Amino acid sequence: ANGNTITPNQTSYANLEPINLSGLEFAAQGTTNVSLAANMPANAKIGDTYETPVELYDAVGTSHQSTLTWQKVDTIASTGQLSAAQSPTSVVRSVTDADGNVHDLNLTYTRNAANEWSLTASTADGTVQGGPIALTFDADGNLTTPTDAEISVDWTGDTTDSVLRLDLSGLTQVATGAATIAAGLNPAGASWKLSVATDDAADTLTSGASTYVTFNKDGTLAGPSTHTFGIDWADSTTMAADSSITLNFASPNGSGGMGSFGESYSVGSVNQDGIAFGAFSGVSVGDDGLVVALFDNGQSRPVYRIPLARFASPENLAVRDGNAYQMTNASGGMFLSASGENGAGAVTGGTLEASTVDLAGEFTNMITTQRAYSANATIIRTADEMLQELSQLKR
Repeated sequence: ANGNTITPNQTSYANLEPINLSGLEFAAQGTTNVSLAANMPANAKIGDTYETPVELYDAVGTSHQSTLTWQKVDTIASTGQLSAAQSPTSVVRSVTDADGNVHDLNLTYTRNAANEWSLTASTADGTVQGGPIALTFDADGNLTTPTDAEISVDWTGDTTDSVLRLDLSGLTQVATGAATIAAGLNPAGASWKLSVATDDAADTLTSGASTYVTFNKDGTLAGPSTHTFGIDWADSTTMAADSSITLNFASPNGSGGMGSFGESYSVGSVNQDGIAFGAFSGVSVGDDGLVVALFDNGQSRPVYRIPLARFASPENLAVRDGNAYQMTNASGGMFLSASGENGAGAVTGGTLEASTVDLAGEFTNMITTQRAYSANATIIRTADEMLQELSQLKR
C-alpha cells in the first residue's frame, strides 16, 4: 500500500499496488536555517578573530561554502539625555587596544537642526574611521535612528586596529535643561561582531551581512538568539533564487548553543537544513513493513508499506505454485493489517525466508538411496558375471 497508513480490517484491493521504485529521486532543498553551537574564549583580546566554516545549499541543491567571522569588539553604550540648550556636548570613554594599552576616546554630540544631531569620535592616539554619525529623534525626544553604529580606530604604531560598537539606544533629547550623557564600556558583557561571507566574491549579501552577539558576564548568551541574512547567488555559479537564511544561536540566557567560557575557541556543531539533489541508491524494509527508499545524498524517504493478510481459516487456503496461496470460500475473506497488528504476524526486514525442508533428514534419505542403488548395481553385476561363467562352462 502506498503511504504509511493501513486501515485495519481492510477487505479491498483498492489501495494496493505493485511496489515500483523506478524513477525515484530526492528533490533539493535550499538552506533556510543553520543551528550553531560554539564557544568563544572568555579571555579573548579586542581584535581577536575566529572563523566558522558553514556549507550552504541554494534552492536547486548547489553547495556553497561560507564563513562566519567572529571579531572581539568593545561596546560603548551611550545613555542619558542631550539638551538642545547645550550643544556641543562631549564625553570621554577609556578603551583598551589589543596590546592592553589604554586610550581616551572623545565622543562629541552636536545639534544640527531640530531633532537632528551628529556624533563624532576622536582620539589623540590614532585615527578614527567612521562618522560623523547622524542621529534623529522624534518629537517626544526618543532616538529613532540609528540605535547601533560602528567605528574603527587605527592606533598609532603597530597595534592592531580596534572595532568599536556604539550602542546608542539609551539616548534621548530635551529642549531645555542640562545634558546628562554617560558612556559605559561593555555594560552587558562581552561583544563579538559576526560577519557573513561566501567564498564566491560574485555572491551578494543583500541583508544581514553583519551583526553583534553579546554574552552575559556569566558566559551565557545574552542575545540575539537568531540572525537572518540574505544572499543573491552569483548567476555564473547557479541560477537559483535568492536565499534567506536564519542563524540560530539558542535562546538567550539558555543552556547549549553559543557561550563564552574558558580560554579556547571551539565549535560543537553546525547543522543546516539544506539538502543536495539525490538519486535513488537502494531500499530497505523495516520490521514494520515500511519500504524506505535510500538516496546518494544521505537522505531516505518512506514510499510504501507492505500489508499482511489474515484469514478466518488459513488452513483452507488453496495452494498454488511458487509458494503462493489463494483465497477460497472455506478460508473466508481476507483482512489487511499492518505488520505486527491485529494478529497478522510480522514482516522481518533484511532477511530471506527460511527453507521448510529438513536438511538432515533429506541428506539421510539421499545417502540411503545411494547405498541401495550401489547394492543393486553390485547384485546385477554379480549376476551378469555368473551368467558369463555358466556360458563359458557350456562351451
